[in-house]
Formats: sequence, C-alpha cells, structure tokens
Amino acid sequence: MKKKLLFVLFLLAIMVIGIGCSATTDQPLKDDERVITEETGNTGEEKKVLRIGTPGQHYPWNFFEAGQLKGADIETIQEITRRIGYEAKFDIMAFEALYGSIDTNRIDTGA
Repeated sequence: MKKKLLFVLFLLAIMVIGIGCSATTDQPLKDDERVITEETGNTGEEKKVLRIGTPGQHYPWNFFEAGQLKGADIETIQEITRRIGYEAKFDIMAFEALYGSIDTNRIDTGA
C-alpha cells in the first residue's frame, strides 16, 4: 500500500512540475519588431545594438543606484560593446526568464 501511495505522489509531483515549467508569459518578438540597428546622427550610419537581459538586483554584478543600472557586469559589457562598435541596450527581466529570452531571440545575451 505504501509503495502505491508513494508512486501516486511521485506521479503527481512530476505532473505539477511539468505544468509549472511549461507555462510561459514571454512572447517572442516578431522579426519586424526587433531593434538590431539604429541610425546615428545625420551621416546615415547604422549603429549595431547588442540586447542584454539583466535582473538588475545582484550586487555587485548588476544593480540600480540612484536610478542608474550599475555594476561590474554592466560596466564590462558597456566597455566591450564600445570597443567593438556596438551599443548596449539593457532589458530588465527576471533571472529565470534570461535563458528563455535568449532562446526566443528577445535578447542576445544575459548579464
């Protein structure tokens, strides 16, 4: 009797985990909604944009201070993108949503 009860509880736990993990609220952006390049100035040049997702709450890596996004990850990414000719665009999102957003091309990387 105990084995059957444990088996039923195990199956129930698997179903609850499966249902909880399958729900998604983030809808991927369509190709025409993505911002990959932006015009800069009057020269008509296009500046490439690197989309980065971050929770903004992991001190000292990424956090808000006086309304500004700061931290070691943020400063490192800004310097790297400046050196390779990109502009960093940060999207604030839950840590759990980072991998899914990368998979659906909402962002290019996470910090």
